[in-house]
Formats: sequence, C-alpha cells, structure tokens
Amino acid sequence: MKYLKLIEGINDWINDNRKNNDIPYKFNKKSEDNFSLDGYTLWLDLYGMMNRIKEINVDEVERKINQHQDIVTGLFQEKDYPRRIANKTIIRVWEMSATYLTFQCIGALNVINKKPKYEIKFIQNLNNKNMMNGYLDNMPWRNSPWGAGGWVDAISTMIRSNINSEYSEYKKARVTLNKWIADNQNIDGMWGEKINSRQIINGAYHLARGTYFAEKNKYPKSEKALRFMIDEYKNQYENDEDACDEMDYCYLFSKLIMQNKNYLNENKIIRTIIKEKINKLLKRQNADGGFSFYKDGSQDIHNYNKIGKKEYGISDIQGTVFLFNSIKIMSELTKENELKEIKVSYTHG
Repeated sequence: MKYLKLIEGINDWINDNRKNNDIPYKFNKKSEDNFSLDGYTLWLDLYGMMNRIKEINVDEVERKINQHQDIVTGLFQEKDYPRRIANKTIIRVWEMSATYLTFQCIGALNVINKKPKYEIKFIQNLNNKNMMNGYLDNMPWRNSPWGAGGWVDAISTMIRSNINSEYSEYKKARVTLNKWIADNQNIDGMWGEKINSRQIINGAYHLARGTYFAEKNKYPKSEKALRFMIDEYKNQYENDEDACDEMDYCYLFSKLIMQNKNYLNENKIIRTIIKEKINKLLKRQNADGGFSFYKDGSQDIHNYNKIGKKEYGISDIQGTVFLFNSIKIMSELTKENELKEIKVSYTHG
C-alpha cells in the first residue's frame, strides 16, 4: 500500500509527542516553548485529520484555546507574546501576528465544533463600506501579494466566524470584501503584482481559501489561473520548497483542477505535476514519522515568533500538517483511495 508508511508514521509521531489524554503543547519536541497556541491548534488540526478527536477532552481543549482570546479586540495571541517575537521592529507586527493566529484558532475550534468565546471586534469598523475598501486598498498587493492574500484570508475567516456566532451585521462586510476581490483580480486569475510566482500563487491560495472555497463559490477566471500555475511549475516549483510553498501550490492547484476537470484527462503535464508532487512529498517524511517544515530542518520562526533551532530530521507540527495536507489533496486527483478516510486540514484547507 502506497500510503501505509505515511499513515502509520504520523500516528506513531502523534503517540510519541502526546501528553496523557491531551494533545501535545509544543511546536516540536525540541522547541523552546512550554506551551505554544500556534503549535497546539495545529496539533488539534492533525488530530482532526487523523480522526482521533475521541481521544481528547474537547471541553478542556476549547478552554485552553479560548483563554487566549482578547476580550476587547476578539483576537487570539500567545500569552507571552513579547518574549517570543523574533523582530520587534516590524510595523504592526502584533496585528499581523494576531490576525494570522486568530484565523488558525477559528479553524482549530471548528475541528471540535466550537466557536470563539467573544465577538471579534477588531474588524467591527469594516462593516462600513468605505472602511473596508480602504483597508483592502492599503494591503501590500505590490510589495507582498502573499502577505495581502493572507490578510484577506484572516479577515474573511473572522467575518464568517462572527456571522456564524449570530452577529449578522457582518454580512455587509462580507459583501463588500467579496466585491472588492472580484473587481481587483488580475487578467491571469491572480491578485497583486507578480514579484515572483511563489508570492503570487501563495497569495491567491490564501485569498481564495478564505473566500471562494470557504463559501463554496467558484473561483473566477479559474482556467486562466490554472494555466498560470502550469506555466510557472517548471520555472519555480521544480526545486524543493518549504512546506508552506508546497501546500499553497497543491491546494490551489487541486481546487482549480476540480473546477476544470477536462484538464485532468486531456493535459499530460497535469498528471505529471500530480505524480511528481506526491512522490517528492512522500520522500520528505522523517524517520520519526512526521515532517520538517524545511527540507534541511525543522521550523525555527513562525508567525513572527521564535520556535527554536532548525534541526535536520526533526519533525515539527507545521511541516507535518502542511505536507500531509498537500499529499491528501493531491491524492484526491488520482484514482487512489487509501487516504479517503483522512480529513483535509481544518486550519489551512
């Protein structure tokens, strides 16, 4: 069985890291944190993907996550945030870090059918049409389309969370946001200025993940976007990438293929990309059963926070969730069904 080693290895890695009946607290075994909300929520995601939620105390997990929510803004943040930050000179770093972590916490809470404790009031002003348009206009579409797309993902996820918590006034914000992204899409199906293909593809993944795909709407100009990804594959993605690049490409590619299924049968390069991606990612699995974020070692900084020393052969939870998710979604484009019981990531899928 092609994926037997993959599944058994990840289960073994979970068992090796778990804490009694609770999910692990650390980003990886050697990380400096005693407790990482970032790591904890990704571990919960992995438990959901592996159908192991019955092994944990759901109410206790909910409490641990929601105690990190700020009652004023509604954003989630690490308790000892100032100590963790890797570069304190970045403008608005707390905001960028907290909005990212908030969208991840919302996804993690979905694993156990729970919601944030408080309304996310940080985005309250975005119910005003002019405020929302101005906020989107001022995102770094020229300098960092990846960052801008990620920001849209986070904002859209917060809007949807508030609506699901019966704060219906946020429906106005969703309408304005969806119109803005439709009006500002490039002719090639992407968003922002093409600094490089990784930036533009990663940005499109995040933007579409938090809007079109999350709301089960069709991706506009999907065929043009798919052609863009095919053209860029050999240019940028034939080399070994970090787990974020890999997942963003695989997820967006898979979604676009599902909207253009004729490509799967008619285009040989499509089948080649799928096969090459799966085989390459399977080889990234470490001896301990998990995956490292980088090919040459574990994650050292995530979401502006210090994790620990990068070490070769040491798996981390981000690398494991991202690359396992990549393999899962690419396998869905094949006739193989060994991973049919595995769930797609709740935080990044």
